[in-house]
Order: sequence, then structure tokens, then C-alpha cells
Amino acid sequence: MINVMTNDTSSQAAKPAVSGWWWILAVAVVALLWTASGWLNYCVYESGERGQFGDTFGAVNALFSGLAFATLIYTMLLQRDELRLTHAGMDEQQRQMKAQTATLEKQQFESTYFQMLGLHRATVNAMRSETQTRLGSTITRAGLIRLDDLSTLLDVSCRSEDSTQPSDSERVVRGAVNFFRECESELGHYLRTLSSIVTFVDRAGIDPDDSRFYIDLLLAQLSVQEQVLMFYFGLTPLGSGLKLMIEKYTLFKHLNKSELFGDHSHYYLTSAYVSPNGSTTP
Repeated sequence: MINVMTNDTSSQAAKPAVSGWWWILAVAVVALLWTASGWLNYCVYESGERGQFGDTFGAVNALFSGLAFATLIYTMLLQRDELRLTHAGMDEQQRQMKAQTATLEKQQFESTYFQMLGLHRATVNAMRSETQTRLGSTITRAGLIRLDDLSTLLDVSCRSEDSTQPSDSERVVRGAVNFFRECESELGHYLRTLSSIVTFVDRAGIDPDDSRFYIDLLLAQLSVQEQVLMFYFGLTPLGSGLKLMIEKYTLFKHLNKSELFGDHSHYYLTSAYVSPNGSTTP
């Protein structure tokens, strides 16, 4: 599209707005009149009449003065056209620079974004827990398997809170706060990285449709356990910022609500589950 616009602009700029043929014709007419008057003066009129005829050269002089004035106007028109072509070239250069700047900014954004996605996945893969059995062997739980274990521990924490709490939401939030506080060393870096990716896309200043596209790329990498952990982390004071992003970008549109630890979906606005096309989570 940029190349087509450039070619069209160049072709338009190459067309001269002022033709020089009329000026050449004017010079030819004046030269012809001047030659004809001289021929008449020396070849047609007698010597006594030449003085009187010489007075008629004043008209020819007036023609030359008019020609000089026409030349001045023509020069001004040429300068105007040159300025117009210069401005057109500068406008085209500015458009090309803006397009190049936008392309460079997008490349820089995508480079940083995919590096952050890679860091997020590396953080998940680095999660590891080792347990010694009675027989002395070591059981290692790593990556998504470890996240599944943590999701189970979160469920236990939310259900084990004192049932005398004024409301179910307070009991769930208190259980989530206690869990994420105890697992800070293992989940803190993971959750901060996840929040940073969403915030980075939100603050990039890109088109809303593009923002949702990059958010969808992130969601495609999240497992069920990760979505559940993100759900309950968003209910804690530390996750309040992430909760806003969840509701803004419909981060739970792929979340299966049956995976939650109870009927807790109403803790988020409907926008957390309803995608822009109107589809909802199962």
C-alpha cells in the first residue's frame, strides 16, 4: 500500500503544472513583429517616411515590455510549482518515516513481548518439588505437574478456613491470601511475570484488536491449573491490578467454571468471561 501511494504521488508530482509553450509562442510573435517592422521600414517606406514609421517602434517596445512582464509571471509560476513539488516530496517523506517508525515500534514491541512469553514458560518449567519416600527414593514434581499440586493445595486452603466467616467470599479470599503468602517463594515470580505480560500489552498503546490478539496468544499457553491459580490470586489484594486486566481483556473466556473450588464465578464481572464476539465460557 505504501509503495502504491508513493508511485501515485511521484507521477502526480512529475506532471508540470505550467506549460512553457505559450511563453515560447509569445517570444516568437514579438520577434516576428520586430522583424516585420524593420523590413517595412527599410524595404517598403521611402527615406522621408522612415522617420514617421520609426515612431511606430514604440508599439514594439511596448510588446517587449509586456514580454518582460510575462516572463516575470512565468518565472513566478515556475517557482510556485517547484515549491509545490518540494512540499509534496516532504509530505511523502514524512508519511514514509511515520510508516517506518510504526513498523520499528511494532517490531520492538513483539520482540519484548515474545521474550516475556518465553520467560513465563521458562518460569513454569523451572518449578520443581522433590519429596523423599519411606523407601528413600525421590519423587520429583515439576512444571505443569507441580502447578497441579499447587492448585490442589489452594483448594484445601480455601476450604479449610473457618466456616464462621461472615460470607463465603471472605472465607475464600482469606484462604487464598494465606496460600499465596505461604507459596510466595514458589509462585511469586510466576505471578508477577504473568501480570507484567498483561500490563505490558495494555500499556503498549496499540490498536485494541491487536491487544486482544496478543492476549489470546498468552491465554493459549495457560493450562487449566494456571487459570485457576490466576482466578483466586485476582481475588487477593496483591492481585487487584491483575483482576482489572482480567475483566478488561476477558482472560477467563476459556476457563471451565467447573474447575473452580465452588460457585465463585460471580466474584468477577461478566466481562471476565464474555468475549467480544459474545461467546461465554462453559
